[in-house]
Parts: sequence; C-alpha cells; structure tokens
Amino acid sequence: MSITSIAGLLVKRIPIIALILYTFLKWRYILAVFFGCFSGYIVIRNIVLLLIDRRPIPYRSTLILVFNDAIEYFRSFADFFCVDLSYVRFFGDLIGYFRTCPSTTVEIEDLNNGVKVYVYKPSVLKDKSCLLYIHGGGWYFLSAFAYNPAMSWMAHYLQMVVVSVEYKLAPEHPFPEPLLDCYSALQWVYNHAADLDIDEDKIFIAGDSAGGNLSTALCLLHQDRKGAPIGEDELTRPPLKGQVLIYPALQLYEIDGGSKFYNSNFFPDSNTVRTLFSWYILGDDTLGKIGLGKSEFDKVPRFWETAGNVLVDKPLPSFRRLERYTGDGISSLSNSYIFPLHDTDLKGFIPTLIITATADTLRDDGYFMEQYLKMFKVPVKLLEFEDVHGFFSDVTGSTNAIKAVEAMEKWIREN
Repeated sequence: MSITSIAGLLVKRIPIIALILYTFLKWRYILAVFFGCFSGYIVIRNIVLLLIDRRPIPYRSTLILVFNDAIEYFRSFADFFCVDLSYVRFFGDLIGYFRTCPSTTVEIEDLNNGVKVYVYKPSVLKDKSCLLYIHGGGWYFLSAFAYNPAMSWMAHYLQMVVVSVEYKLAPEHPFPEPLLDCYSALQWVYNHAADLDIDEDKIFIAGDSAGGNLSTALCLLHQDRKGAPIGEDELTRPPLKGQVLIYPALQLYEIDGGSKFYNSNFFPDSNTVRTLFSWYILGDDTLGKIGLGKSEFDKVPRFWETAGNVLVDKPLPSFRRLERYTGDGISSLSNSYIFPLHDTDLKGFIPTLIITATADTLRDDGYFMEQYLKMFKVPVKLLEFEDVHGFFSDVTGSTNAIKAVEAMEKWIREN
C-alpha cells in the first residue's frame, strides 16, 4: 500500500478517530471529576470525625486516616466489581518511593520460593542483634517494598540489622502460605547469620497489624518446632529473643464491643476486620458473611477462660495446624496459628513488647494480649500512643512513630 493511499485512508477515518478521542477525553474528565469529589469527601469525612471525636491526634495522622479510608473504599469497589487487587496494591507500593535513610544500605535476597527479604544495614551497629519484620496490610495489601522507607529509618534508629519479609498475599495465597513464607525467611536469617554478622541467639520478631498476627504465629511455630525447618525435625535452633507487636489483629470473638465499638469511626471497622480474616483463612469472604452471632462462635474459648484453667494447672488443648481451610472455616477459630487469643497455651512464651494506638479498633487486641501473657507469667510491656492505626509506618516524620521506635530500641537492649 502506497503512502498516498494510507494518507487517504487516514483522512477518511478522521471523524471516527476524532469521535473516539473525544469520547475518551470526555470519560477521562468525568472520571477525574468523580475521583476528585470522592477524595474530597474522604478528606472532609475524616476531618469532621476528628473534630467530633475531640482526640489529640497528630495532624500527620489525619493523612494516614485519609489514605487508609481511601484504600478501604477502593478495596470494597474492587471486590464488588471483581477488579484485580493489583490495582489497589499499586497505590500502596507508591509509599516505597518515599525518602529512605541515606546512611542505611539495603539488599534484596530471593529465597527461590516466591519469597524475598529486604536486608537493611545501618552505618552504625550497636551489637549483633537482628530484627525480622513482618509488614501489615490486612494480609492482602502493602509489601516489603512499601515499607522500604520505614525499615531503612528503623534500622538507623535501632542501630541493628533489620530483615523485612515479602510474603505472599491473600486472598490468592491464604493460610498457611503467608505464615510458612515468614518461617522460611526466619530460617534464611539463621542460615545466613554469619553473612549478616549477627548472633543466632539475638533474633527478635516484629510486625504491625496483620504482621503482628503473623509475628505471634511465627513465634508459636518456632517454639513448637524448636526452630526446626519444615520437614527437618532433627535440626533445632536457639529460642527467639523476643517479639514486638504493633496494634496486632489477634482475635475475632470481640468484634462489635470494646474498642471495635468506641473506635468504630476509625480504620479498620469491624466488617473490614471480619472480611480480611476470612480472605486470609479461606481465600474468600465466606467467614465474614456467616454472622458472628452463630453458636459456633460462642464455643470458642476466650482468653480469660483459658487463663482460668492455667490457675488450676489444667492442661490446655493446643490446637495448632498448618492446613488450608475449606468450607465455612469454623474449625479455624480454635487454631492458635490464626487466632492466638482464642485458645492458646503460652507457657514459656518469649518476652513481648506491645504497642497500641488509642484511636484504633484493634486497640483491645493488644490490651487482651498483655493481660493474657501476664497470666502465663510471660514478661510483657504495653505502650499506648495517642494516635491512629498505621502511625508506626510513618517513621520518617511522625513524632509518635519515632518515640515508639526509640522505646523499641530501649526494650530490645534490656532483653
């Protein structure tokens, strides 16, 4: 075909091309106006809630509330319209491009099983301790890359090696895959202790939100297997030194009362917690839809009932299974690897630091965990900050986040 004929064909198609461009631009503007109005609504909504609530929340935390609120709306839309969650996760990964600590180096290691670890080494090391960090995000959102700025600054403040786990996400990869990914990352840390210049007996575990749940489950799994890799029972490891739980999600029986009620205007709400637990356990929202008023939920032992058995030295039913759940997932409610506060024997558990936020629906989970560990005579310390869920990740500028990391550093040195 000659150039002349191609030009003639294009000229004939100009009206059609113009119509397509006009339609595209028109819809683009409509979408821009829609998302602009929607964003404005989210901002105004959170500002009004804070004014009504009258809590001394730092102004930077208002931005965290807006971000969390927006992401939750987008997640709901994506779930309703069956849109791939990668579009939602894209916005979370943008956080990874924020400013990192210039004096901290980072290396990415591939474990050859779909798991990656980010290794952060500050310019100054106080000792040979190591912190294995498990990021939050409701088991489905955020990533080790999104936590890259926070982890680089945390390594700087803690003056220790920090290893962040890139575990596979739900609902595509439900329990026990994320937990086993974290366990393989812990094994990698043990195997490369000499390369990392750390001591095997000075490894701490930490995690926020869903990462706090995985952190506790990881410590339980390590304790049960004495650190042995899956399938290699003969090889044992030193016990973990301690763990840090940051506004962890640990139970599902107290879902509408306590902090879930008086912090109901803040992220995450009860329905979100229920849905994300279900995504993590089953890979769908079945557990979130069956209703928490069902008799099966009433059969799940509360931690205070378990503690009553401890007082009379009665053996506890230790139900811990690394299995994929199907059906309605009711049997998962007694699995301590999923719900550490439902029915768990914590005798001999490792020292724990718990950090909570006052304006957070998960606040009581941290409080319950503190009381439970005390009943088992486990060394535990609780720190509470006047802030919102997610504040800890803002180590680059949040005063409370920096204070929390400094408290972590002091607690780690004391243990």
